[in-house]
Amino acid sequence: TDVVVPANTQDSSVFLDVRLVPNPDLPIYATEIFGTRYVTSSQNLTYPVWALGPHDGQAYQLDASKWIVLRFFYPIYDVPGNDLFVYRSSGAGAATVKVSNDWRGQWQTLGTANGTVSEFDIASAGFESVQFVRLEASSQFMLDALEAPQVGTGIAEYDQDSSDRQAGFTVSPTLLKRGGRLIMSNMNDHAIEVRFFNLIGQEVKRQIFQPGRSEIMLNKLPAGIYFLKADGSTAVRGLTLID
Repeated sequence: TDVVVPANTQDSSVFLDVRLVPNPDLPIYATEIFGTRYVTSSQNLTYPVWALGPHDGQAYQLDASKWIVLRFFYPIYDVPGNDLFVYRSSGAGAATVKVSNDWRGQWQTLGTANGTVSEFDIASAGFESVQFVRLEASSQFMLDALEAPQVGTGIAEYDQDSSDRQAGFTVSPTLLKRGGRLIMSNMNDHAIEVRFFNLIGQEVKRQIFQPGRSEIMLNKLPAGIYFLKADGSTAVRGLTLID
């Protein structure tokens, strides 16, 4: 209510700050691909990114003997009951499920995913939390998604102000139409270089920002999900571009 868009301006837009509250009933899910080997046939036309995000019926086909390594942005924590859910969209394929806190391993086996939804307890492999999951298909496996329960230490108690200070910059809005203005606020007293990565970990853009507030246009990047990281910081910021 009471939002007025200025008339007769160049872009006829108004910027609003909106504070959101996470929904604790929603799951967390895999957000990044660290590696995969999946094709034995030229007829396999699926894409790795189809294994990311919540389950939606769109699957990534792992052919027999092939594998994929995925990471969760927030850790999968050991909670009462099962902690990891593997979704298979169709078919009767099976895949061995392994977990680790290093994308290179050592991998510990949780069991075999062989149903529409296969559930696993990470405590059975000796973990209190993990971030990396590896699936190794024993037959054609249509991987829809990996999900886990959201817990307080992962999201609900997430300290945005502390995270912003650690990253050294903020991004707004985090959902932006291609060609729109992205506002970057450099919280340091010196220039920083921010790198943009796509969902498969490829660096697609670098930009130097002076202290204070800057605006850039992102009309050359395709629609998708990106992660932004400043050199010298381990924190990341997320950005989604839409058409």
